[in-house]
Amino acid sequence: TGALPPSSESALERAGVTAVGGVNPYEALHAYVRFAVSPYFNAYVTAKEQAEEGVAQSGDVFRDDKDLQQQGIPMAKKKLAELELSLLHLQQNMDIPEVVLNIHPMIARAVADCRGQGKRVSSDAIDPSLLSDSSFLNQLQGDVNGWIKEIQKVTKLDRDPSSGTTSQEINFWLSMERALERIEDQLQSDAILLTMDVLKAAKRFHATVSFRTDTGLKEAAERVTRYNVLMKDFPINELLSATEIGRISFSIEQIFAHINKKLKLTAYPIRRALPLVEAVSRDFNSQLVKVLGHVRLMHVDYKDFDRLFRETQGAFEAWESQVKEFSNLARDITRKRSEKFIPIKVHAAHGQLQERFHFVHQFRHQHEQLQHTIVKVMGSSIGGPTIQDVSMGDGTHASDLTAIDEIRMAYDVVKVVDILDVTPEGTDQWERAETSYNERVARVENQIIVRLRDRLATARNASEMFRVFSKFNALF
Repeated sequence: TGALPPSSESALERAGVTAVGGVNPYEALHAYVRFAVSPYFNAYVTAKEQAEEGVAQSGDVFRDDKDLQQQGIPMAKKKLAELELSLLHLQQNMDIPEVVLNIHPMIARAVADCRGQGKRVSSDAIDPSLLSDSSFLNQLQGDVNGWIKEIQKVTKLDRDPSSGTTSQEINFWLSMERALERIEDQLQSDAILLTMDVLKAAKRFHATVSFRTDTGLKEAAERVTRYNVLMKDFPINELLSATEIGRISFSIEQIFAHINKKLKLTAYPIRRALPLVEAVSRDFNSQLVKVLGHVRLMHVDYKDFDRLFRETQGAFEAWESQVKEFSNLARDITRKRSEKFIPIKVHAAHGQLQERFHFVHQFRHQHEQLQHTIVKVMGSSIGGPTIQDVSMGDGTHASDLTAIDEIRMAYDVVKVVDILDVTPEGTDQWERAETSYNERVARVENQIIVRLRDRLATARNASEMFRVFSKFNALF
């Protein structure tokens, strides 16, 4: 990991992102884009849209300019998301050790001499006396044993698919393929081939016969080739760069279409495919939180919230439908391959988010109904007169406005809660806010009961009682 230039460090610090010594520059840049550039851009766009909605535009020129801007904003959002994703990938790439095979100086000199003379590299380029020099041959044999150990550092590598992200699993196997190709290129080089030829000519067969087997190159290459049938062209970037809920739903369908198709063509084990799908679920959850986090969910108008909820439910339903199809395919493949039986069950990382969002939707729906009912029953409106302006003679009681204000203040308590935070701390914060809300609503209910009793007590006949009941009927 290289150090950041001083100019870059000062720029990051001014943006509120501190680049500490030893921090991966990609991590610092990713933090800068995610926590500074993107939020600033989104906040500006939102504020601009709200301002434009409040001003009636006149003339085709202004309308055309606005249309052009609106067309460019989604593209700019997508490019920012792609930049953030690229920087994230650079952080998540698992480093595969770079294998550099050591070459004996005599071998290197012989290869250089042959190339200088335009001759084919062969064991004839080595001084015949060296073929009986045990010290020289032992050094060559030691080099070969060192090559085996170096190559095994790569061929024995593996990763746990149940940890990390989908991109990390994909990048690991694609990087493994490139690493094995680089090793194979070195093994086909003149210096390596000459070393092996010299050992064969000196009858040191035990150093050469099992060389390929000992490195594990063949098995590793075969496994990587099988796995990369699935990993190549894996459409995870469609999910990670999505800036709208609809695009997230579409990307989930694309991902499972790819997985289901490729699993039929490759021997990628089902025992790895299950945690891979769970990794997709974690990315799915993270992207939903990211996209929804740009919206002030408890502040937006209920109609907008309800629309967003239905879009999100569509994404959850798309996931459940695709997982069901995947599970059926996985069971079928397990039977056909005669693999060891394992329960085909996908643990969805977004389960808590789905449950929380559904609960909050019900909460907002009930609050909306309660608010409208209170306004209707109390004979006032949200923008009505203040308590001091109300007189008993106009049919509106001071307690009516108190009840309406109490409902407003009750909701203000839950507005500040991050409903997307499903950690124990976030859940505790929501529960405390909900308890406070319920206490305030209970006070409103008591006010209404007292008001109803007072009105009934002052009723002089049955007709007046019925009028009272008709006014409060919406509450029952």
